[in-house]
Amino acid sequence: MTVFGFHLKKRQVKNRKHRWWVHQLFRTRRRYGAYHTLVNELRFDNEKFKQYFRLTKDQFAQVLSTVEEALVKHCRSREVICPRQRLAICIRFLATGESFRSIAFDYRVGYTTVGNIVGEVCKVIWNRLSTVFMPVPNTSSKWKLIAANFLTKWQFPHCLGAIDGKHIVMKAPPNSGSLYFNYKNTFSTVLMALVDANLQFICIDIGAYGRNSDGGVFANSNLGKAIAANTLQVPDDSTLPEEEHLGKVPYVFVGDEAFPLQKHILRPYPGRGCRHDQQIFNMRLSRAQRIVENCFGILAARWRVYHTKIAVRAEWVNDIVKATCVLHNLIQRDTTPAQITELNQGSERMAVEGLRDIPRIGNRAGVEAIQCREIFKEYFCNVAPVEWQESHVTRGIFMA
Repeated sequence: MTVFGFHLKKRQVKNRKHRWWVHQLFRTRRRYGAYHTLVNELRFDNEKFKQYFRLTKDQFAQVLSTVEEALVKHCRSREVICPRQRLAICIRFLATGESFRSIAFDYRVGYTTVGNIVGEVCKVIWNRLSTVFMPVPNTSSKWKLIAANFLTKWQFPHCLGAIDGKHIVMKAPPNSGSLYFNYKNTFSTVLMALVDANLQFICIDIGAYGRNSDGGVFANSNLGKAIAANTLQVPDDSTLPEEEHLGKVPYVFVGDEAFPLQKHILRPYPGRGCRHDQQIFNMRLSRAQRIVENCFGILAARWRVYHTKIAVRAEWVNDIVKATCVLHNLIQRDTTPAQITELNQGSERMAVEGLRDIPRIGNRAGVEAIQCREIFKEYFCNVAPVEWQESHVTRGIFMA
């Protein structure tokens, strides 16, 4: 009887008649909805448009022209939501992190409709824009261009990018146990990212459980596996700029103490008893590696959805993160060098004291990786020192 009653109840819910085919509130969408009123007015003020959507009018139009075809809907029985409005709803959610219900009232659509729009549009944005604004370098010449930018802007040679992970706080998925529960006592999924000198994402990996460490996430990511298998078309070893006597040095990715020391991955010297020359190396390494932290900060400042507990399905969280990352790259390409410098001002100073207390982690490095780090230390200390490094290490701070 209990089972029969349960199925009867489900059948009753399924056959329940809706009170309205289209709610009276939604019938006035064209007259009072935010898209047909506020958004139309914002077209005449580019600054206000950018404050509302985080994109300029030209950037919004560029995204729309790329995804419009995939967002067209057809329905004979009711009015469909046009691609431009669907994109506006999605971008507004990413820019504010407001609840689906709040945006639904503003745009006069159903809140389940808002959720479906956000999930679909984010997926389309990634599929259509990632190949243009986040192409993975597939030739040694493209990697060398990234390394040249690091040398010019951050005085770090042979650097192919900075690696780090970011916890994306989310609502605990049902029946997930402690898989997403992290050391910060929140539920999260991990964004592992590789960033270039211009604060743009080179590649990302999203979806790892929050309980895993950055090192574990990296080892199991496609990027970590590609580096270990040497399938990224990384340039061949070569001498550092104008210093042939040090021999050939591999091109490297820089990371913090959570990452292993490998031939193509540099991490700082661990422990409290670092010598002065090791502290200089740690400072120069941290100066280049903190670029990825800056990038995460700018990403969260632009897309306020990262300031909330994202209350959607786990797969939608992944789509949201991928969409914001590719939109971040789109914006960064239109950002001038002066604006990039201004964005970096909040993290220009950094304590080196913390670098002296880097814990020892059980990553057994190979002889080749240890020798590579020693060569970079010699280069920074004796071959190509910057004028401020001695004073800043002594005082316990450094400035870019």
